[in-house]
Amino acid sequence: MSIELKNKNLILILTLAAILIGVSAFMFLTGRLDFLKKVFPEPAPTNEIVGQDAYSMALAKAQEWQLDAVLVYLSSGELNQRDRADSWVLIFVSPQNKQKGFQVEISQKQILSSKEIEYQSSGEIIPLSFAVTPEQAVEKVKAMSDYQGVEILSVDAVYGKGTKTWYWGVKTSKGTVSVEAK
Repeated sequence: MSIELKNKNLILILTLAAILIGVSAFMFLTGRLDFLKKVFPEPAPTNEIVGQDAYSMALAKAQEWQLDAVLVYLSSGELNQRDRADSWVLIFVSPQNKQKGFQVEISQKQILSSKEIEYQSSGEIIPLSFAVTPEQAVEKVKAMSDYQGVEILSVDAVYGKGTKTWYWGVKTSKGTVSVEAK
């Protein structure tokens, strides 16, 4: 390729780049870039918090109450359209502090309240990890033919004394469905 042809190609590329930069600058300065917001919308801010993160936040607070605090109750607040919760209520007990519990309410990724409460524990401690998360339990219920399109209201950890197994109680507008948490 001759030097003259290379120079022409370079001049053409630089001219196109200058035009593109000029048009972009004009659109930016005149506020005509709104179409980009439609093409690339900003993600909506969310205050959703998954059960495991709520547990981690609440446990730190409960351990200020009693170092040996263990989780015995977990319930989500209302679920949003994405079937996610922005609030949780958790109750912890301590073998050192009989007849008492420590309740932590979390909302919008912050501890809303924490207090010692009267609590008669069944003695069943919620495991630190389940094979099925509360979010996965919701997905399992939504996949059931009888519950497709049904509003999901909340999720609770439930202990089946007869089976000695933990379940997620997924509350729906049609009733509550138990999903084994394992």
